[in-house]
Amino acid sequence: MTTRMLIDGGGTDPGGRPASATCDPATGKVLEQVLEPTAEDVDAAVRAANRAYWDDVAEVFGRRCSASWTASEVARVMAAARRARQESAR
Repeated sequence: MTTRMLIDGGGTDPGGRPASATCDPATGKVLEQVLEPTAEDVDAAVRAANRAYWDDVAEVFGRRCSASWTASEVARVMAAARRARQESAR
């Protein structure tokens, strides 16, 4: 059986693409065949992950964030939100 990749909530169509075997290291038995991603699969996965990340950040910060923020700005704001949550849980 070939496992489909899950990208943006949907499975990919194997469409005759090559697959790699995933084996049990103790027995060598093939557990699953995993599709090898195409460049388009990787691009779609990165776009979906980026959307999910910014949707999550926007939800946490009430849409005050921007995709133009640097990683350190996002990390600083997320750390402040985490501290605020911890303090409110006390």
